[in-house]
Amino acid sequence: MKKILVCTLLALAVLSGCKKATYLDSDVKDLTASISGQTDTILLHSDVNDFKLESVPDWAIAELNDSVLIVKVGKNDSGARRKGEIVVTNGDLRLAIPLLQQFNATHLTLPEGEEVRIGKEGGSKTLPVDCDGDVKIEGAEGFDATYKSGQLTITAPKNEGASIKKTLSLTSGPFMQKVEVVIEGTVCPRCNGKGTVTCPKCNGNGFIFAYNEDCHKSCTNCGGSGFVCPGPNGWDGKKGKGRITCPDCHGQGK
Repeated sequence: MKKILVCTLLALAVLSGCKKATYLDSDVKDLTASISGQTDTILLHSDVNDFKLESVPDWAIAELNDSVLIVKVGKNDSGARRKGEIVVTNGDLRLAIPLLQQFNATHLTLPEGEEVRIGKEGGSKTLPVDCDGDVKIEGAEGFDATYKSGQLTITAPKNEGASIKKTLSLTSGPFMQKVEVVIEGTVCPRCNGKGTVTCPKCNGNGFIFAYNEDCHKSCTNCGGSGFVCPGPNGWDGKKGKGRITCPDCHGQGK
């Protein structure tokens, strides 16, 4: 009985070892490396784990670990566009993954009218960037902005102050795009937490207009009344404060 069981197990092992893959695919269909180089990880998919690396361009390095393919590309100092493919096999099946590395950027585009907005509790948001060159970022103040593999990532800590509004500039060679970033805060951005803003009617003066050098009409919009003029009984009116309750936070400052 034991001999029959052992023989059966051996037969099953041989049969399973002879199984051929029926499909071979990857989660990445093609790779575009930046001018300065990069490292990418690709997951291979098949019903048999018998992956083999057949060929790699001489300007790239590829490592195969079971179903994980790691591709490393260094800086492009060749002065020209690089183009090749990485070939992986599994039994009789063959998968070619195109690999491209530009020398100069040919385009830089972003989703039209896109704004990156992060809540006051902080966090990260990503924005797709279509560019075949290295991307430089300027204007990130109060938060972090990084670019990698076609993704712009904005990360901000918890903001207990006023809202932050910045315009990022993304450049690659002769191309430039701008991204509006808003980090919401716990402080009202209009009054900066003061609860009041400059009176729009008198521009903060407390007076609407002057009849002459000494006599002015007070601004009733910010608490003034009557005319403020010198006389036998002194000033007979009340000058406006020059500030009004913030219409956004209603005086709360947040």
